[in-house]
Amino acid sequence: MPTKEEILKKCRLVEDPHTGINIVDMGLIEDIEIKKDEVKIKFKPTSPYCPMVGVMKEGIMKNVSKIAKTVSVEVVF
Repeated sequence: MPTKEEILKKCRLVEDPHTGINIVDMGLIEDIEIKKDEVKIKFKPTSPYCPMVGVMKEGIMKNVSKIAKTVSVEVVF
């Protein structure tokens, strides 16, 4: 079972393309829920109209899936 710290480390690999700052340091991860090998992440982009939301969401899923069997990312505004 991955820890919150491990998940955040993987999320730090995802940068906001406009700023070049990782999404964790920008405070864009709202919540992380861990149940055994299932991870649910709530991600809040800087703007509801951000054209790169899909790219960042895919980056989160790609990186976290390396340490968790099931990953879901909910975009919240």
